[in-house]
Amino acid sequence: MRIQSQSLMFTPLFLLLTLLLFHTAYARVLGGFEPIDPKDPHVIEIGRYAVDTHNKQPLTCTNNLKFVEVVSAERQILQGTNYRLRIRVMNGRVQQTYLALIFEDKNGQRALNSFKIIPLLGAFQLVDPRGPRVVEIGRYAVDEYNKEANKSLVFKSVYAAQVQVVAGRNYELIIKVADGGIYNANVSEGLNGQKTLKGFQVVRSLLGGYHPADPNDSKIVEIGHYAVQEYNNRTHMGLKFVNLIKADTQVVAGINYRLVIAARNKNDQVQYYDAVVLERAWESYKTLTCFEPHVNK
Repeated sequence: MRIQSQSLMFTPLFLLLTLLLFHTAYARVLGGFEPIDPKDPHVIEIGRYAVDTHNKQPLTCTNNLKFVEVVSAERQILQGTNYRLRIRVMNGRVQQTYLALIFEDKNGQRALNSFKIIPLLGAFQLVDPRGPRVVEIGRYAVDEYNKEANKSLVFKSVYAAQVQVVAGRNYELIIKVADGGIYNANVSEGLNGQKTLKGFQVVRSLLGGYHPADPNDSKIVEIGHYAVQEYNNRTHMGLKFVNLIKADTQVVAGINYRLVIAARNKNDQVQYYDAVVLERAWESYKTLTCFEPHVNK
């Protein structure tokens, strides 16, 4: 009798635990994402599909990514299957990781719903080269270089700037001096404000490569306005041009302008965008070849 009463006492608890376990498993399968093997051939096929589909997207600036592997994978079963994958790719010589969301219906038809780069922790972030602090760091770099190299360069402006927040700050600047020379400067700044010039070298561009340009140049600003207007015409996003954060030019069969543009969206938020515009002035030809949100790399 004692054993029977104990058995009856534990039965409700047993049923409750069983129901909870069943509910968790059911929710995991039908509602939430569950981990799956990233080495599974079907998952790898889905990963390759994501990269190939991204490369074919109109106006993407990163259209030559090479699939390397699926780093991690999750699956959500609904009316079909959602796959959430971390995919490692090669972008030229640089290895990057993207987070992709792909839907596959019961007939095997797929759709790429999201494909976004995962920024590296501690990555450099582009900042406005006209900012007072950036200009101050630029002037320091030129003055310090003059002392070390016994030169007499005269600071003119900062063409581009990016900052890395560590135990203090690291600055990478592209600086133009009065004689027309363009230099790449690296400055570290400690928590106490102490600055150190780590590097100062003339910028050399390879034949056919990109070369830093002045983001305040009226011609290049005009190209930036065109890029935003053309993007709006194609997507109806309603962006408003603010200014240029960075500019590079490349002489090809015409001129490629590679820009980082600050633009205000419909929510009145300023965001950075990467854009490339090809111009052949002698043909009165201009086209926007890519435009997408900028991600610090």
